[in-house]
Amino acid sequence: MPILINKTVHNLFNYDNEAEFEACVEKLSEFIFGKSTIYLSKKKRMKGSEIISIPDAYLIDMTNPNEPDLYIIENEIVSHDPFKHIGIQLLRFATSFDEGKVELRNYLMEEISKNRHLLERLEEGCSKSNHRNIDNYLDSAVYKPFKALVVIDEAKDELHNVLQKINANISVLELKTYISDKEEMVYHFDTLYENEEVELLQDSVKTRSYEDILKRRERRS
Repeated sequence: MPILINKTVHNLFNYDNEAEFEACVEKLSEFIFGKSTIYLSKKKRMKGSEIISIPDAYLIDMTNPNEPDLYIIENEIVSHDPFKHIGIQLLRFATSFDEGKVELRNYLMEEISKNRHLLERLEEGCSKSNHRNIDNYLDSAVYKPFKALVVIDEAKDELHNVLQKINANISVLELKTYISDKEEMVYHFDTLYENEEVELLQDSVKTRSYEDILKRRERRS
C-alpha cells in the first residue's frame, strides 16, 4: 500500500538483499532504538558447547541507566522462511548465549573502546547509574537472561507464531521503506519503546537513487 507525503506518492520498497536492509537498520538505529543505546553491527560468533551462531548486531540499551540491557539483533527480510531461517537462528542464539557471555562481554568492550563516540556514550550511561565504572556497568548488561530483537521489513503472523514456540524474550520490530519517483525514501517503523514519538522519517540525504538500486539488482541477477 503506497503512502502520500507532501502530495508525493511513495511506494513500498521490497528488499531482495539482507545486507541492504541491515545497512538501513544501522542508519536508523538511533530512531528505532533510541539515543541512549549502542548499536554494534560487527558480527561476532556466539559459541556454545557445540553451537556456533553469528547475530547481525548487538544493542546495549541504557534508557534506564541503572538497568542496562543487552539485546541480540537479528535483521531479516520477509522473504526468509520464518521457521527454517529465523526461528532456528534465534533458537541457536538463545541456546549458546549463556556459555559465551565472558567472550562476548570482552568483545563488546574491545569494540566500544575503539570508537570514541561509543565509549563516551557508555561512560555517559554509567555516570547516570549507581555502577562504579564502565566495566561493572557493561557486566550488568551482559550477565542477564537472553533478550533478542527481530527487525524485519514485514512482520507476518507466521513469524510471531514461530517465536512464541521459543522459550525466550524475543520482540519484533517492523521497518518499512517507501520510495517515490523523485528518489526520496521514507521509513515507517516500530520503536523499542512505545512512547517514542518518531514513527515516520523522510530521508533528506540521498545516498543512492532508485535507478542506482535497479542497476545494482540487475548486476546481481
